[in-house]
Amino acid sequence: MEFQVGDKVMLKVSPWKGVVHFGKRGKLNPSEPLAVPLDGLHFDDKFHFVEEPVEIIDREVKRLKEAKSH
Repeated sequence: MEFQVGDKVMLKVSPWKGVVHFGKRGKLNPSEPLAVPLDGLHFDDKFHFVEEPVEIIDREVKRLKEAKSH
């Protein structure tokens, strides 16, 4: 079967198994809390901004294993 540019054809398409569902897969939270530097931020009188100090509470150093090739 051959077609030329501009030919009109009828396609028979089988539906996918039901309807495609979009669901909630969980919260979109980063693994680490984010801190935004306050330098350069400007707020007008309509917004209320509460500054909360952020500090490192716990720090852990992890050693990576070396990959060995055989």
